[in-house]
Amino acid sequence: MGQTQIIQYHDDLTKEPIEKDELQVIRFGLDRTDYTIDLSRENAEQFRQLLRPYVLAGRAEPRSSARKTPVSRPRSDAGDIRRWAQANNYQVADRGKIPLSVREAYYAANPSRG
Repeated sequence: MGQTQIIQYHDDLTKEPIEKDELQVIRFGLDRTDYTIDLSRENAEQFRQLLRPYVLAGRAEPRSSARKTPVSRPRSDAGDIRRWAQANNYQVADRGKIPLSVREAYYAANPSRG
């Protein structure tokens, strides 16, 4: 037996079915929460018009990416860590980020510093 799947899109506001080419996916944020809403072209335009005065009065903020590894040690230790790493045959550059494995080894060898 064969099957036919039908995909039907709906306007999230009116719950009315809409054609795929009418579908507008709107992403917006409010109070640190991001939202997505599927709207017809007409309702998407109304949504944009309602927000227009607020968008014009507000300030756009770039999206920030979350840190993958939180910084847990002060940067002032960087010179000490580099000197220790070089004295203990670790490969570290004179400038730039110190690899996590080197920092962990330093604090393991110097528990009073951590």
